[in-house]
Amino acid sequence: MLEMTRTDPEWKDKIITGDETWVYGYDPETKRQSAEWRGQGEPRPKKSRILKSRNKVLLVAFLDNKGIVHHEYLPAGQTVIKEMYLSILRRLREAIRKKRPEKWTNGDWILHHDNARPHTAHLVTSFLAKNGAEILPQPPYSPDIAPNDFFLFPKLKAVLKGRHFDTREDIIEKSLLALKSIPKEAYKNCFDNWEKRWRWCVEARGFTLKKLAKYPFVNNQEKIIRYAFQDVDPHQRGASCTYTKKRIVEELVFLVVTYG
Repeated sequence: MLEMTRTDPEWKDKIITGDETWVYGYDPETKRQSAEWRGQGEPRPKKSRILKSRNKVLLVAFLDNKGIVHHEYLPAGQTVIKEMYLSILRRLREAIRKKRPEKWTNGDWILHHDNARPHTAHLVTSFLAKNGAEILPQPPYSPDIAPNDFFLFPKLKAVLKGRHFDTREDIIEKSLLALKSIPKEAYKNCFDNWEKRWRWCVEARGFTLKKLAKYPFVNNQEKIIRYAFQDVDPHQRGASCTYTKKRIVEELVFLVVTYG
């Protein structure tokens, strides 16, 4: 992927990436979102454990570096199986024809999705091959280098966390508003960030954040790892660590290769 970007700087403009996620009627706030100020010596407030609601809707979304190309909410009780995914891809192609006519006319677009079984079923791959679709492979178990997982879905859910939606219609309405509120430039920044993550993955010899975190001696350095995979160097974030991202990755990979 990095080689393609070096050869053709416009190559990323061709990619349309997609995935699916559950949007909940209630998704508890993160610890940071639910944090409360308290005076010195005041006891820590007690909090009951709150779980995600059973009321949920499955969202499928495809995006490029300009914004959302296609999205849809699956019917209640329906999950993504190969027949359903085939239907989604047909609707995606129609959305590309209408919203990205330059890509449709030239056939100059690349589909990126993960290796979930419905995505790689023979029924689906045959359809894509028949229509001449080029596929960009996704390394397995690597959500930190998948735009939907590190950008779109977290950005969507951050707005919805801690809020209650009683009906399926409410979930869809509020999540659509959250999607539409994401500025256009954020998508371009996402794809630039994606390229950086490819580079970090190469520097780490394929050890993405999730893979590194498997190792016990790495788990103890979670904050350092997260700094290593952020857009800003640790010392610029006020951390005491002054290592560069590359140096941190190199040291962690050395530990994995030596002791893993």
